[in-house]
Amino acid sequence: MKVPRHRNIATEGALLGSLKQRGVSPDLAIISDDAGQFNVLIHGLCWVHAERLVHKMLPLNDQHREYIARVRDEIWTLYADLKAYKLQPTATVKQTLAARFDAIFTQKTRYATLNRLLRRIHLNKSELLLVLERPEVPLHTNDSERDIRDH
Repeated sequence: MKVPRHRNIATEGALLGSLKQRGVSPDLAIISDDAGQFNVLIHGLCWVHAERLVHKMLPLNDQHREYIARVRDEIWTLYADLKAYKLQPTATVKQTLAARFDAIFTQKTRYATLNRLLRRIHLNKSELLLVLERPEVPLHTNDSERDIRDH
């Protein structure tokens, strides 16, 4: 194969096939910061990395600052409730959390840049809410990143 991208795809396919052959479940969930190399098997996104996009915004005025603070509070409140859901998942709570996700990430503020970012995050709904289908998966990658840094 002469095209590097084709070589990479073939190599990744061979590696995944090898993992499956050695007993790694194809239902394995991988949680990442949205780096493409981790978008394999069942993929979820890290909430800390998603929220960091909002945190890093540069408001132009006090009103923008207030919108960002309110949205961040809504995100972290939802995050805490997702953590609680992991311990006691129910269909009713699952629906409520999914609806709250939609409300947060489709809301319209008077800060256009924030609105665009929220819509972009909303496009990742299924990966950010993987925990609603798979309560055993982590909500963030901080622990694994810390483990890697220690080596």
